[in-house]
Amino acid sequence: MASWAASSRGTVIVACRSTRSLDRMRIRAWLAIALIIGWALQTLNLWPLPSDVAAKMLATTTPDNASVVAAYETNLWIGWVVRAFLIPLGIVSGVLALRNHAKWPIAAIVVAIATLILFRAWQWWAPIYAPLFGSFALDRAAWLARQPFLLFNTLIFPIILVASAIYGIREMRAKSSHAI
Repeated sequence: MASWAASSRGTVIVACRSTRSLDRMRIRAWLAIALIIGWALQTLNLWPLPSDVAAKMLATTTPDNASVVAAYETNLWIGWVVRAFLIPLGIVSGVLALRNHAKWPIAAIVVAIATLILFRAWQWWAPIYAPLFGSFALDRAAWLARQPFLLFNTLIFPIILVASAIYGIREMRAKSSHAI
């Protein structure tokens, strides 16, 4: 007995799988790959180390502002540690989604929410992207084109996180509606 057949529309029909199920599998796989790549790229945010950043800032600041730089260095280190902790969790959530592990939606949702809450990428949207809608739109667009990692961190990566959380919620709801 064949485990697949071709439909009149040219769509392959796999035993026990609807075409909608196959579409969801493709979407989940692409989303998982985006998560893995996105989180792997986040490792680039771990360098230079906060102490190097603070040292460069101290070299160009006045002695009166040294305490401000020291406090900023502490904040940089906290963000660095949080990011170093979240990166492996994010990669694992992507791998779980790629393997269709039963708990992948929970992992993706928790990591996405934690990242969005802790790093608040939206706080940069107004100062970075608002000038795109003003009289200096072309200048801002040219500047953004030279800042691909800024664009990734403040726009593309948060979209990947939100999409993974929404899709994870959708998958959890679909699985719970099929439960007996």
